[in-house]
Amino acid sequence: MRKIAVFPSLVTVANLVCGFCAVAALVDPDKHFAVFGSRELAAAWFIMLGMVFDVFDGKLARLAKATSDFGGQLDSLSDCVTFGLAPGMLIVSISTLKYKEMVWLLAALYAVCAALRLARFNVEHSSVAHQKDYFKGLPSPAAAGLVASMVIFDLYPLNGTPLRALHTNVILPFVGLAAGLLMVSNVRYPHLMKWIFKGKKRFTDFVRFVVLCVCIVALPQFAFVVLFSAYVVSGVVLTTRAMMTARTRRQRHAYSSPDYEPASHPSEKIV
Repeated sequence: MRKIAVFPSLVTVANLVCGFCAVAALVDPDKHFAVFGSRELAAAWFIMLGMVFDVFDGKLARLAKATSDFGGQLDSLSDCVTFGLAPGMLIVSISTLKYKEMVWLLAALYAVCAALRLARFNVEHSSVAHQKDYFKGLPSPAAAGLVASMVIFDLYPLNGTPLRALHTNVILPFVGLAAGLLMVSNVRYPHLMKWIFKGKKRFTDFVRFVVLCVCIVALPQFAFVVLFSAYVVSGVVLTTRAMMTARTRRQRHAYSSPDYEPASHPSEKIV
């Protein structure tokens, strides 16, 4: 096997460790993670921390000019744990629905969709589609971020008491189902990290980014759920708009064609 880049691989392993800690927090009977307030809140924060490591491992490998198939495979395996297994376990742990079998099924479907999404990305990674500024299907970190941010919003202690405004104990299995289906769909999602790190930006873009960072630091429980929800919806909106635009262009092209003949009205009689 070829030599591997040590530091980027360690960052990827840190992502994997975050996924393990998230699962460990959910199954821990001795409340070792009581400092977070609850097991579910601890798991959600570990998933979010794993996302930070996932953002930078590939960037570090490219900066060091040390990208490799080993690093790519390790990254996918880590993502499968942190953004597939851990959110699925979180859905099962927080849900209070009466039909536990249905909750297990929906959580397992989420985890399976995350694995399929990562496998498809690995297969198509060298294709032209993945060299562009969008993803095919909701990225697994964004799907996991949606699940985790909703839990953080609901369980984050506000004046000492969890808000519980989203009722994640009821809706989270269905949110996980929707996120899982979006992961394996053909809906296009913008590659935000590529946009942030690529080239120079306008001053107004820089100001927006600073304001966004301040909001995340000051009000993380609100900022995260708004950002991830907006990103998930944006892919559906942009894809729908693109489909409608393409349909309109095809119709205009058909109407402007010299061979086009308008259909006769049913009331018209043939003489």
